[in-house]
Amino acid sequence: MASNTTQCFINEKDSSTEYHQKLIEQMDEIEKDRDLFLQEFIQHKQNLQEHSLMKQIDQWENDSIFKIKERAEKCRQNFIKSMKKSFRQIDYKLFSLNEQLKQIRKRKKFNENSSNELKQKLIKLTKELNEPSHIFIEEITTLFINKINLIDRSNMKWKEFGIDITEGNELNQLKNPSSMLIDKDDDKIIYIVDSQNDRIMKWKLNEHYGETVAGRNGKGKQMNQLCYPKDVIIDKENDCFIISDYGNKRIMQWPRQNNGTEKIIISNINCHGLAIDKYEFIYVADGEKHEVRKWKIGDENGKLVAGGNGKGTNLNQLNHPSFIFVDNDCSLYISDCANHRVMKWLKDAKQGIIVAGGNGEGNSFKQLSGPQGILVDQFNQIYVADHGNNRVMCWLEGTTKGSIIVGGNGYGNELNQLFYPMGLSFDQQENLYVVDSGNNRIHKFEIDFN
Repeated sequence: MASNTTQCFINEKDSSTEYHQKLIEQMDEIEKDRDLFLQEFIQHKQNLQEHSLMKQIDQWENDSIFKIKERAEKCRQNFIKSMKKSFRQIDYKLFSLNEQLKQIRKRKKFNENSSNELKQKLIKLTKELNEPSHIFIEEITTLFINKINLIDRSNMKWKEFGIDITEGNELNQLKNPSSMLIDKDDDKIIYIVDSQNDRIMKWKLNEHYGETVAGRNGKGKQMNQLCYPKDVIIDKENDCFIISDYGNKRIMQWPRQNNGTEKIIISNINCHGLAIDKYEFIYVADGEKHEVRKWKIGDENGKLVAGGNGKGTNLNQLNHPSFIFVDNDCSLYISDCANHRVMKWLKDAKQGIIVAGGNGEGNSFKQLSGPQGILVDQFNQIYVADHGNNRVMCWLEGTTKGSIIVGGNGYGNELNQLFYPMGLSFDQQENLYVVDSGNNRIHKFEIDFN
């Protein structure tokens, strides 16, 4: 449909008749375009089965059915091949059984034991025929057919929930929180790194106060103290918190129960972001050495997994890495803060891949400003706390620009604003939590497709 409009200007040279004729021609053209659109609109309403999205669903169904049939036929052929081999073994065993019966009949020497022995052999042969022990069906939970969902983004809503918190050090207050995580066993419990209060807080949703679970004793370097902590993860194997004790340049192991003892597991490290993989390796972003290392508790030096080639912008370099995320393939995503980009390092890779930003500092959809918290969902969508731009961005891996999902309306404390966002976290329902550091609060954003 025509979208350009023509501006008409009346001057002394234009007669009223000519001007009127131009307007009539324009109206005729609009009505013509309207009729064409109406015809297309009617066709769409009457032929929904011909819509491109419906065809996409049909194609997925046909492809999936083909894959199922192909897989089933392969299993059938393997079954026939295996059973033929099994039949040859049964033939041999049946022949031996027949010979044994003949000998017993011929010698007329048999008793209850020999009879039971033959019965057992026959029972085994019957079971081997009907339930071969070496052949079975294995159902693998990994999908070999791509799952599809129909998502109508025009219906997407973000329901906001905010814990009303004022700046301070009471149990109902926070001061410049930097990170958070959600308890995987109970996603109504969140743990907040209350950085300038030098503590880790346990907070239950819908409550207006928290509980201090690490720190509690003011700023300091004693074993029961923290100094500007930056990040926290949970080590389930040892039932403890792993805390990035930034101000003391150490990584602390802090028991989740009261029957344990705090201890230092890594010393002399400029520690910022933390992550833990499925093998219980701990990853630490070192902003001073511009690198990320992974550690097992008890290691002396850890293993370099990203950066380590000095400060720089090359693909094998980092510049003050902040937060990190590790996926199920042990690929590492790094907020390369001073380079204003997010890097992905595949396991054992010698250099990274830019997956967000990387176009200098700025506020366009292709840029970031000092990225901090980072998450990656099951669809390889990368969520970044765009710290300097007071927004949270979403980038689909492989694309050159992202989209704003939260904030982006200047810094402030209104419902549609953020002020220096830091940490990010998802609960089991994929609701998004944002550590709104400058506003001393945590925001929950619920996705609603209804």
